[in-house]
Amino acid sequence: MVLTQQKGQAHLLAIAGRIVVEEQVTEVLVDRGDRNVVHRLASNAGASFSETGYTKLVRRAESDEHLIEKLGRRIDIPLHFFRELLLKAGEAVRSRLMAVLGPERRDLVRQVVEEMSAQVAHQAPAARNIEAAQRLVQALKEQGRLKEPDVLAFAQRGKLDEVITSLALLCAVSCDLVDRLLRSGRADAVLVPCKAMNFGWLTARAILGARPQGCSEQDLANAETEYLKLSVPTAARVLRFWQVRQAQGGDQVPQSTAAE
Repeated sequence: MVLTQQKGQAHLLAIAGRIVVEEQVTEVLVDRGDRNVVHRLASNAGASFSETGYTKLVRRAESDEHLIEKLGRRIDIPLHFFRELLLKAGEAVRSRLMAVLGPERRDLVRQVVEEMSAQVAHQAPAARNIEAAQRLVQALKEQGRLKEPDVLAFAQRGKLDEVITSLALLCAVSCDLVDRLLRSGRADAVLVPCKAMNFGWLTARAILGARPQGCSEQDLANAETEYLKLSVPTAARVLRFWQVRQAQGGDQVPQSTAAE
């Protein structure tokens, strides 16, 4: 164990790839290893993890969706850790896991997704005191200062309520609609109000990252491709369609965007 703690990353990487890696060794590797070491360990079916080891792995996966997916594929991961991973995962990762998991795990994925959807559907903007953000944004607009750089700054600072109210005011749609779009878990839904305002990709990317679920690098790459293809008139038309549909009682985010 002492030797393992003293070795460099190349040595730790080699240990992580052994046919059998015992729990006391994996704990050291999770503590000491870099991203490559941890990823190899997570992919190694012969590696065993203690409760402490899994706790640390799940914590390291918070900002690493590739690690979330590798851990989610492990047949020995306890269900409570698997559930925690699902809550951190993006839609694309959950979909890929659904394609390879057994029936019990697939049912858990569906359950978590349903719970998250229900939470989004019942989370009214007023519950987060969004009125304060509305007052700030309205004041900025009256001063002629509510421009794309202001929205970008809000997103970069993680000010989601201010982002929501800014988009709603600039697009002349309800805060509730924008709130649902940003919290729907779908990156393509977020692109519509951004493109309707003809924001640059840098701003749209920041808004995607400001959401509670964030956005993986792969999802960002896919979103950028879609964003470049989406036209301003189409985005504006889709946004208006959603606004009308919501006013008529349709609460769910539509299943398509540019295709509308």
